[in-house]
This record gives sequence, structure tokens and C-alpha cells, in this order.
Amino acid sequence: MLHLPKSNLSRRGKTIMLALTGVFTSLVIAGAFIEIPTPLVSFTMQTFFVQLTSSMMGPLWGGITIALYIFMGLVGIPIFTKGGGFMYVLQPTFGYLIGFFIGTIVGALIIKMFKKKSYWAYLTGNIVNLLITYACGMIYFYFIQTFYFGKSVTAYTIFISLFLIFMPSDLLFTFVASYVALKLKPILNKTIYQVASDEDIAKFEAEQQFEKLKDDDGQKIIPQNELDSCYSQQAENSPLTESNTQSTISENDNQVSVNENNYSTMTTENNDCESNLTKDNLV
Repeated sequence: MLHLPKSNLSRRGKTIMLALTGVFTSLVIAGAFIEIPTPLVSFTMQTFFVQLTSSMMGPLWGGITIALYIFMGLVGIPIFTKGGGFMYVLQPTFGYLIGFFIGTIVGALIIKMFKKKSYWAYLTGNIVNLLITYACGMIYFYFIQTFYFGKSVTAYTIFISLFLIFMPSDLLFTFVASYVALKLKPILNKTIYQVASDEDIAKFEAEQQFEKLKDDDGQKIIPQNELDSCYSQQAENSPLTESNTQSTISENDNQVSVNENNYSTMTTENNDCESNLTKDNLV
């Protein structure tokens, strides 16, 4: 059975994705230092770029992008909000970085589950991404403050200071990131993906038509008009037609013998014709 080839990354597409990995890593780094002040609290653009990375790059490349960002910070490059280095894992806010990585992958997988990539598909994935980020950040903050620094913090304090204050701005960025991804993702897909050719699609459609001719036993049903056409063509091209005409002038005994041979030969050819049609339909 013919299967329509799935969309795969072309060589050019892989090169583009590698380049975009560097681009989005840079955007996530820059987002940590782009602060927007408000009367209550200042917030950064990092959540916006993380969600855009998840929506545009998918679970694999998006995960690689965030992992590269975290790795660069842990090896000592000061790209985190409060510096860098391996000891940054002891920062109470390091859980948000873990949430970025997990949320990016899970959010992208949710978007991928939607057959139709509508605005609601991107919005659903990004909201889940945001919730995972906050969940990881708050849980990590609690354990670090409680078991490493020995400070007691209540769930109410964590909820207010780490979730409720920042949620409105991040939720706004979530809506914006989903809309931007909706507009840009189709353009990116046309650039990086290699889809089935017109010839593959034509073969697939022809195969689907023949699939409809299957009977209950799984055998192919040969259309009667094709069978009659083959019989007619075989009879016209067969040299047995002249032989039959000449045999009618000969003696009766020879006529019976020739007719029997002709009947046997014609039956064999008809069977061959039917067999050829069956094979053609099965290909």
C-alpha cells in the first residue's frame, strides 16, 4: 500500500533550525535584561521569548535552545539575571529556569497535538508552559529557602510574591506570543520542511481510489468495462480469428479439433487478461 510521505526537515531546513537555535537563545538571554517597570513591580521580557521559542521551534529544537541557555549560564557566562556559574543552582529563583526547560517542551508538545494550528492551539500550549514555569519556580523556591537557608516560608507568601504579582504581565505576554507564533510559524514551516511532491500526491490519490474497490475478503474487484475491453482487444489481436475462419472450410473432424484448441487457447488468454488486470490493480 502506498503511503504519502510525511513532511521532513530538508538539509536546508536543518541548517536554518541550527541558526534559529542561536537566534532564540540570544533572545532568551536578552529578555532577562529587558525590564519594563510598573507601579507595583518590574518585569522582564524573558517569559515572552521563552514562549515564542516553544511555539516556533517545537519540542526538540525548543528544548535544545533552553538547555543551551541554561548550560551557558551554569558554565560561568553571566547571562542569568543575577550572574552565572554552577553555584547559581542555589539561587531561590533557579527553579524558574528549570520550569522554562520543562514548560517549553510540554507546551510545544501540546501545540503539536492540535491538527489545526489555530490561535487557541498556541494559546493553550503557552498557558500550560507558563503554569509549569511558575509551578517549578515556586516549588524550588520553597525547598531552597526551607532546607538550605533554613528560612520558613508559607504557601500564601510564595503564592502572592512569586505568582500573583507577576501573572498579569506574563499572561499578557502569553497572548501576544501566541499571536506572533500564529503569524510566523506557517512561514517558517514553508521554509524548513520538505513536503510530498505533486507526483507523490497523485500516486497516493490513485491508490486511495483502488482501495475503495476492495471487497469484504480483501480482494480487488475488476471493473466490468475494463474486463470487457481487455477481452475485446485480445480477440481482435489474436491470430486465432483467421484460424477459425479457415477451419470452417476444412473437414468436420478437423473443425472440431481446431475449435477445441481455440477454445482452450482463448480461455488461457482470457485468464491471462484477467490476471494482468488483477496485478495492475494490486500494484
